[in-house]
Amino acid sequence: MQSNNCLNRSIRALWILTLTLFVSLGAQAASLTLVESFGKNPGNLKMYKYLPPGLKENAPLVVVLHGCGQNADIYGQGAGWVGLADKFGFALVLPEQQESNNQRHCFNWFNGFTWRDYLPWNFQWIGSDIDRDNGEAESIASMVTSAIKTHRLDQRRVFVTGLSGGGAMTAVMLATYPELFAGGAVLAGVPYKCATDIYVALSPSECGLDYPKKAGNARIKSPSPAIWGDRVREANRGFRGPWPRLSIWHGTADGTVVIANADELEKQWLNVQGLDKVPASIERPPESNHRHSTYRDAQGRVQLEVHRIVGMGHGTPIIDGQCGRKGEHLFDVGICSSHQIARFWGIAPLP
Repeated sequence: MQSNNCLNRSIRALWILTLTLFVSLGAQAASLTLVESFGKNPGNLKMYKYLPPGLKENAPLVVVLHGCGQNADIYGQGAGWVGLADKFGFALVLPEQQESNNQRHCFNWFNGFTWRDYLPWNFQWIGSDIDRDNGEAESIASMVTSAIKTHRLDQRRVFVTGLSGGGAMTAVMLATYPELFAGGAVLAGVPYKCATDIYVALSPSECGLDYPKKAGNARIKSPSPAIWGDRVREANRGFRGPWPRLSIWHGTADGTVVIANADELEKQWLNVQGLDKVPASIERPPESNHRHSTYRDAQGRVQLEVHRIVGMGHGTPIIDGQCGRKGEHLFDVGICSSHQIARFWGIAPLP
């Protein structure tokens, strides 16, 4: 009897060891890979990539931009993009900011050419991170073209998404390199060129940011749709379209980047895409915290959608354990935004 108990304990121990090894190997398989060289990198960013096992040739590519205070791994795993890449067979490129560029690890979505660059006390050229062929925007574009070539990905199915500063940088990429992307998704971000320097970006009456108080009381400037649209068009004057499709996500209780930014971003891209100002559909389930508006082009295709999550703060909507991991700026509100975005882009099947 005692020998049987010892045998059972040995079998259980072997099973636990095997299970632990399996989980460990799975965790390793889901880890990101640092890419040391990918071409021009004037923005001094890091490049990480994730390629799911068995990735097929001509697979889609998603560029994932983390928020302030995060890194590539935290957001790629936390927002559920790594899991979705495994499930639906697409590649990921995950740029990462360096502290030497921004102490809060924010992408420099506000750093453009301004009159301050010419002031006599600016001995060092500030440059730009939000104009084509400059700074961080060019670095991210280099990552995209390198990944497409290296892994034989489908250049017609490249998408970009990001949260907060990464959401603002998503708007930068869609404006400056629209030919690279079929679609984008901005979560808790701001319109393109809401600011072109840090002084304007942090002004309480300019871009609707309220980092210190986080009370959500900051105002955002509200120029006409044409002015917003011209800022995007001027970013790449030779581009003739079609413009990327865009999905906008924002929490109504966002105290860091006020919800009015979603309204202004919506105005900007309605004008850029030449869409009707009246939504084609508005979904407001009576017991849901999810408000979803869609806009269609002349052919009936949804080109712009806006998701407002009632009561949610500054972050990305996830379903903890099922789609992403709950953490700072990663909120389990019963909505898997990354999965819905992938469906909107057409790289995940509709329900």
